[in-house]
Amino acid sequence: MNGSTVHTIPEYYCRQVSLPQVGTLGQERLSRARVLIIGLGALGSPAAEYLARAGVGNLHIMDGDGVELSNLHRQPLYTPLDRGSPKARSAAARLETVNPHLRITWEERFFAPGQSLAVFPEGLPDLVLDCTDRFSSRFTIHDACQAAGIPLISTAVSGTTGQLQMFHFHRGPGPCLRCLYPRGLEDGCTGSCAQDGILGASAGIMGSIQALTALSFLLNQEVPPGGQTITLNLTTLEQYTVRWPQARSCPGCSSPATPQELPPAPVPASPSRLGDGTPAEPSSTGGGTDHHDPEAPQSGYTGRPPRSPGVLPSASSQNRSSAGSSGALSASSQDHSPDPFPDPFPEDGEPVCILDVRQAWEAHPEDTLLFPQRVHLPAQDIQQILKERPETLDPQTHYLIICEQGIRSAGVARYLEGLGFRSVRHLEGGIAPLRSLVKGGRP
Repeated sequence: MNGSTVHTIPEYYCRQVSLPQVGTLGQERLSRARVLIIGLGALGSPAAEYLARAGVGNLHIMDGDGVELSNLHRQPLYTPLDRGSPKARSAAARLETVNPHLRITWEERFFAPGQSLAVFPEGLPDLVLDCTDRFSSRFTIHDACQAAGIPLISTAVSGTTGQLQMFHFHRGPGPCLRCLYPRGLEDGCTGSCAQDGILGASAGIMGSIQALTALSFLLNQEVPPGGQTITLNLTTLEQYTVRWPQARSCPGCSSPATPQELPPAPVPASPSRLGDGTPAEPSSTGGGTDHHDPEAPQSGYTGRPPRSPGVLPSASSQNRSSAGSSGALSASSQDHSPDPFPDPFPEDGEPVCILDVRQAWEAHPEDTLLFPQRVHLPAQDIQQILKERPETLDPQTHYLIICEQGIRSAGVARYLEGLGFRSVRHLEGGIAPLRSLVKGGRP
């Protein structure tokens, strides 16, 4: 049944139509909306199902993987009877059963460089959801949406940590992902759910958040702004945000460009070691050898051997930041350092203070072998601590800031640099990839 007739089924949507932010007109907007969902794993499954149940009238779903038994605990669109079947076909059949009043089309393929986003008879989608599990796929989808001016919601999950980014490309080309990672990121650099494990409920939460954000956008309600990564601890429900500006030297949004003119997306690596958003089987939500499964939170680790004392980009080598009048961790629009592997510091022979901005429960026994002496100050407490006891950190000391995946450490590094700390760097990609070296594996 064509999606335009959805609003003629009042009983189906009566509970959400009664919401003031939806109403009859809002339900009609949803029935006309066109959404492309790329990746039907642990993030794409719940996201697609909730959009279908909400009455998003035109869904195009895409995935090149087949269903495996290891997918089932976190990918609710499938059952054991679907084992071996293409995910796209099985998901479409399930969604048509969930809500027969929609127009659902599908492709049994991965999204490829140069592929058009015009997958609907009417042309381009109103919105794209990236639910894939490789950095190469994420950059390819990002660049295509940027070139076409299509808004993009990207979600990831790794372990019990979830992330969401929204790119408002319908308003302009930036800030974009390449403002944050101008050289891209390599596949398999932060882990996978096959190696690290994943609770299905964790991926389900992030897929639901992705669907809710999509519905809010389609209903013209408030959504997260661009230029920020929202990270959620899915066990404590603590949330923190890292913001970044549109970089003047960004290869993607500083001037109009097509995907072919941009730096190539990272070359896919063998399944290895972020929801879907990320590793070969991201450290989060993929199943089996999913190539498109919600998985890994974005990390800055490059996957290449670190130079001593490690991969230590200064805060300014990503984005310099300054503390705004509110004291929030916000980035300014300074250029990125041209060298992703700067020389070790310090040259004056002074000691380096290792500042661990994780919470105490995040520490692993192996971390002591990597960094025996660490000062612990949780990222969410640093602003208040420095406000009440500014002597806690000496601005003249050399600091290397570490966290689990390099996200919080980047934000804290920008913040401290903005306060005038003379020598601040952070461990790009975090301590997690290095921990596997201590265990005898490889990142």
